[in-house]
Amino acid sequence: MIYSIYNQTRRTYRILITLIAILINSQINAQTNPEDITNEKERIELSKHNIYTDLNFATFGQITLNYERKLIKKNKTILYGRLGAGYGGNLKGNSGYGGIGGLTILTGKNNHHFETNFGIFIGDNIKREYPERLNKRKAFFMPIIDAGYRYQKPGGGLILKAKIVFVGVGVGVGYAF
Repeated sequence: MIYSIYNQTRRTYRILITLIAILINSQINAQTNPEDITNEKERIELSKHNIYTDLNFATFGQITLNYERKLIKKNKTILYGRLGAGYGGNLKGNSGYGGIGGLTILTGKNNHHFETNFGIFIGDNIKREYPERLNKRKAFFMPIIDAGYRYQKPGGGLILKAKIVFVGVGVGVGYAF
């Protein structure tokens, strides 16, 4: 079983790396609009730091508090690194507190953005029906793949998110600075 989870995780990371490479490469080869060049100095950048909470209802439900930091900006695409902590569970009965590591790709302009998240939730499996086994906890892993809409003003302020999660939906609210 552990070998099966290991193979799933490796497969998820391969897909993640391939998608990121395709997105970054497509932005490098994109054409530039002359209006964008003249207004570049006047344009306010999106924030460098974001803090938000996510609530997902899916085959894997979770509530997390997340921190994002801007890593790369190319034209209208921004890559954020993401770290978070919270509680998650899946239909197999695995649930517990854990952490998130991942990447967020944000595209768009002004206040309206398309967002894609890739990452992994690693949790400490707590099964309450067997108290004598509490010392034998096992970690569980769940891939995070979601896409959706993000409202975020340039320069900082309120963040609102609505997304489609891997077989489900999710919402989020936070603050950018």
